[in-house]
Amino acid sequence: MSFTETISRKATTTLRIRAQSPEKKNDRESFHDETASSVSDIVKWTFRPDSIAPCFVKDVFEMKEDLKGEFYWLGRVPCRMVRIVGLIVGIVQHDDNTRYNIDDGSGVIDCLQKNVKPPPSPKKSGKGAKPTSAADPRPLPPPVAEVGAVIRVEGRVCRARGSKVLRVERGGLFVCRSANDEPRHWAEVVRLQKESYSLEGPFVVPLLQEPSTPQRPPKSQLMSCPASSPVKCLSSPVKPSSDSLKEPASPPRLRHPSKLRTRDLTDATFRIYVKHYIDNAPELQHVSSLSILGGPSQENTRKSFTLGYLRRVPLLADMARSVVKAERKRRDRESRKRAETQNHHPTASRSNTTLKQSSESTSRKTKRLFVQTIRNLYAEGSIFISDGPKCVHQPLEETSQHSFLWKDSSSTVTSVSTQGTTTLSQEYDSSMELSDEDPNEEAYIPMSQSYIAELVLDAMRNLSTRTPDTKDRSRFQNPSAEDITSYLRKADERWANLGEWAIKEALEYLETEEYIFKAGKGRWALCL
Repeated sequence: MSFTETISRKATTTLRIRAQSPEKKNDRESFHDETASSVSDIVKWTFRPDSIAPCFVKDVFEMKEDLKGEFYWLGRVPCRMVRIVGLIVGIVQHDDNTRYNIDDGSGVIDCLQKNVKPPPSPKKSGKGAKPTSAADPRPLPPPVAEVGAVIRVEGRVCRARGSKVLRVERGGLFVCRSANDEPRHWAEVVRLQKESYSLEGPFVVPLLQEPSTPQRPPKSQLMSCPASSPVKCLSSPVKPSSDSLKEPASPPRLRHPSKLRTRDLTDATFRIYVKHYIDNAPELQHVSSLSILGGPSQENTRKSFTLGYLRRVPLLADMARSVVKAERKRRDRESRKRAETQNHHPTASRSNTTLKQSSESTSRKTKRLFVQTIRNLYAEGSIFISDGPKCVHQPLEETSQHSFLWKDSSSTVTSVSTQGTTTLSQEYDSSMELSDEDPNEEAYIPMSQSYIAELVLDAMRNLSTRTPDTKDRSRFQNPSAEDITSYLRKADERWANLGEWAIKEALEYLETEEYIFKAGKGRWALCL
């Protein structure tokens, strides 16, 4: 027992003698060999950006160099680079580097920054070229700051001419813009000396922090209810707060129909404008919440548009007539080219008859264009038949009410509206007079994402309440987008043209709102 204690004491004494050996007192001490971290870990850590040590100039001169000269010890903390803040008291420029004398009140230290060589000038050839001489002085780069400025320096501690200097890389000198930068640096150094540099015990290399992934912004909580009861949250009659509601974004503005070129006046362009009007007209503004949250149903609160109403919108009616005229011109041009190629010239009477027939069929073609546009929108699933309230046409409705739909200023809208009225009055005849609107006419409403999400959620609930066979139970409990699309098409003829892509977008929307979650293999399940 005593023999073991004697050996232990001898070993301890030997270690202390090694640590305080006079052979190692030339600014190179090894009393830090008892640190918890290995030397290789410490060397690696000194190359990390977080190892830059804020200190005073006097601390740099008092640092102890490691045995291998790879880093310095600032108290108990190893470091390779330091950060100081001080006043420039002198600047000496050489061909290779610029020397800044920095004084922070505790001492003066030289900071060396290597000059960046300017790119070589292009060589000139010919009689007018001047011969280059090696004795020509190269212009020196301007210093970062002038004498008297306060700068922050981040540099590596090195030995030069029996003293210590800071070698600064490019970008290591920063001019202090605020008078409080230097006092803040003092306070930081004093705090670190008390909390880190002067502590007893071995130095432990801090763990490398994992890069934090950017977090998603907090989701807007439409309802304030416990997370454990989302079913109650869906049926809660409490209205969401105004802070949680997202402000409706302004609709995109298309070019005014009167500014379209003749080549752009086509059936496809007209369909885009009709769809844009149906989606963003004031009568069809989106409500703030879904009916699944206890609010009023979107279909019941949003008015639908009939064919007769759309034909009475001045801008759409004027654009439809322009499309018909442009199409007529294109056909006449093609027929003339065809006749020229066949060396067949139509008679004047036949030409007049053709123009007369085309003029008489303008109103009929305009109506046919509206009908075909509505059919195409319904076939592609952009609109659907609605049983809700219909929009009533106001005879004195001004075009400026829909000015936010087109790229026009207020003055332009007024002029366009006046011009449109003049054109209509000049070209008006009895064939353009519209009959009274049919009260039993079908009305249409746009297929918005929020409304499709409402349909999808109802379909998933209905499918989950079924009692199918055991082999099909998972298909009904966790339906896929294809299952939901098939169910909606069979449940109501109105959803016969509803595309599967719209169902997938609605499922992703419900997932972000945490009403459903992915059950694997393309299937979805309700959040209970």
